[in-house]
Amino acid sequence: MRLRPYADRLSLTVLLSAACLSAWSQALERQEEWFRQNPAKAIRTEVDGRAISNDFPLYNRITTSQRGRTMGGMRLEESSVKEEVDRYGSKTIGNVSLNRVDFEKSIDVTLADFEKGVQMHSVRFLGPYLGNWTTYRGEAVFSRVRFERESQFMRVLFDSTAQFKSSSFGRLAFFYGSIFRHGVSFNDTRFDTTCHFSFGQFDRRATFHRADFDTITRFNNAVFLDGAEFLNANFDSLLDFSNAKIRGRLDFSGAYLPMHLDLSGMEELEGTVDLMRVRPSKSKGECMVNLLNTDVSKVLLDYSNFKLMFPKETGFDDKVRVYEDLLEQFKARQMDDSYKKLDIEFTQFKYREKRENTANFLQQMWWNYGYDKNRIFIWILRILLFFTVINTFFIRRLLSAISELPFLTRKTVEKHHLHHPIIAYFLNFPGTLLYTFILIVSGSSGLSIIKDHTKIPNIVWMLYLIVLSLIGLSLSLFIFNYIIN
Repeated sequence: MRLRPYADRLSLTVLLSAACLSAWSQALERQEEWFRQNPAKAIRTEVDGRAISNDFPLYNRITTSQRGRTMGGMRLEESSVKEEVDRYGSKTIGNVSLNRVDFEKSIDVTLADFEKGVQMHSVRFLGPYLGNWTTYRGEAVFSRVRFERESQFMRVLFDSTAQFKSSSFGRLAFFYGSIFRHGVSFNDTRFDTTCHFSFGQFDRRATFHRADFDTITRFNNAVFLDGAEFLNANFDSLLDFSNAKIRGRLDFSGAYLPMHLDLSGMEELEGTVDLMRVRPSKSKGECMVNLLNTDVSKVLLDYSNFKLMFPKETGFDDKVRVYEDLLEQFKARQMDDSYKKLDIEFTQFKYREKRENTANFLQQMWWNYGYDKNRIFIWILRILLFFTVINTFFIRRLLSAISELPFLTRKTVEKHHLHHPIIAYFLNFPGTLLYTFILIVSGSSGLSIIKDHTKIPNIVWMLYLIVLSLIGLSLSLFIFNYIIN
């Protein structure tokens, strides 16, 4: 009877232990199930043919204790942080203020939530900046910040204003899918290598005044709800706005053009893309622009700085549609110089597609596809001089065998008898010039001067006369067309 209380207590302890073990087991099962449904969010995507990943050793440590940690703010000034900074999945309830601070190793704020403002001035990140899926609820200021290594801002939410004024990105700048709820400024910012704002969303006006984009810049599939300004920005190899959705105005006033500009896939363009006051690149020549499947009427440009380009798989009809839509816009806006340049380019394109290279060459050389009709008279003079040079050698034979013109025959014979042959050649040149002109004109019009006085002794002279007649006929047709138009 004395042992019964101990036995009861032991049974209770066993039951409590079993209950605890059961609860702990269920908790582990729930935790494992949560991790199965919420795997580690490491980036594995492909950009420009190479893998972009943030699956560093720092990411191989996801536990429940590292998610939702509440942390205080951070205030540092004129200091150097030598160890890694780990704020993965944390919730920062205080302000962050950094001034003239160097971070020598990586800083990880992935999945972090900053409830207050973040102020960074003259900060250097010597290691990677890992900030994907981060939320900045207060103002985020990155002023004169230098990102020496890759900076990752994928799918970041800037819930208030954001500034990256006078900052620089030494490696890949990755703003893929980030959302800017309020105004964002990248004024005077430098991107030394590729930067991606692909699939980003700009709810208010974004400014990139005097920004320097050294290589590839991508805004493909981005959404601009209030336009953006790229005033006096500098672009290098590629600027990609393919499939972007634009409200408001994209203003590129004073910007230096890149080698390639992709504005394709913007069929429902609610705003305008203003490229009227851009500056041509000093070293890259014309900017190759892709306008395939885009509402061309909303793209304002002076074509003197551009040339159309198309992907290799683009069909003939799709190319023609872009040419015709852009020509229609230039005509409606009375942009004669742009219309002329594009129309010539369109004509050359059609000749190339039909493999009519000879006709293309002749049209270009003869009168620049009809835009420089005064060239006809220059070519007539050249042709006349060319045949005069030949005819002067044989002027006596021509006069006696083909067309005998009495007022030239006597003087020509006298010069050959009285002077040296070379001197006689130059003395006979003016008369031969007149004679050649008469042959060409009479050959094209069938005048009696040829019918009554022409003697054709052999096939060589006959062929020569036919050539002169055909040339005369062609020149007459061109002159007639010139007068009519």
